[in-house]
Amino acid sequence: SVGITDGATITATYTATDGASPANTRTCTVTITVNAPEINVKGNDTNIADGDASPSPTDHTNFGSTTGATITRTFTIENLGHAALSLAAGSITLTGTDAGLFSVGNITLPATVNGPSGTITFDVTYTPVGAGTHVATVNIAANDCNEGTYNFDIQGFRSCSAASFTA
Repeated sequence: SVGITDGATITATYTATDGASPANTRTCTVTITVNAPEINVKGNDTNIADGDASPSPTDHTNFGSTTGATITRTFTIENLGHAALSLAAGSITLTGTDAGLFSVGNITLPATVNGPSGTITFDVTYTPVGAGTHVATVNIAANDCNEGTYNFDIQGFRSCSAASFTA
């Protein structure tokens, strides 16, 4: 087993000799180019590492603070590989204790993202119902051989509204 990435070229050379006298020898070279899908996800035009557990405002995985209004962030799925990246129906899910406070939208699945450099976007909306920090995980299942499920954490914070008094 050899670790091979998309776009890699492997060249194998072998020599065969028969049992005749005098011997007949032939050398052959075979070149194989690997074509595979390769998923990458960006938020705010910044790469988000697979397995990222540290939400950041820079890549929009940290939605910031709100007093109750919804916050929507757009994420981009890229195919850096040379074969089509397939996203099945239901392939983008949210998990975790606060997953119900986030929702996925603005994408039609199933979808195919052609490579290299093909993209598709989706939105995640944060709709907090109570004060505090809320965390969930975005999971993207695809046909990428080494990242079958690409995931990263997201979070938002709902602060208390300022009290209002009337006389």
